[in-house]
Amino acid sequence: MRTLEERVMADARSPDNSCIRCGSTGTTCGRHYNGPRQHLYGKGRGIKGHPVVVADFCKECDALFQEGCVPKAEFEKRLIYSEEFQHYCILSLMRRIWKGVIQ
Repeated sequence: MRTLEERVMADARSPDNSCIRCGSTGTTCGRHYNGPRQHLYGKGRGIKGHPVVVADFCKECDALFQEGCVPKAEFEKRLIYSEEFQHYCILSLMRRIWKGVIQ
């Protein structure tokens, strides 16, 4: 039986899966949350966060949420970025529950 991480990432890469942000299909992949609260979700040195804290993004939307895209000095902007990324993680999680990937 596949692990939760394997099921989540396989679902994220599925050809019929769409980007949770823009709706495009064909290039989606699962991206672990990487905002200022990532350590609260299990992230550590060389360890990815919990597999349910993953958003399904296409290449274009993924580029908007790359780690380091908002300078640490811009705290308020980082919080907005973090909240938006978490929102897409929750929407992706809800979709996986509806599809039966996560029970």
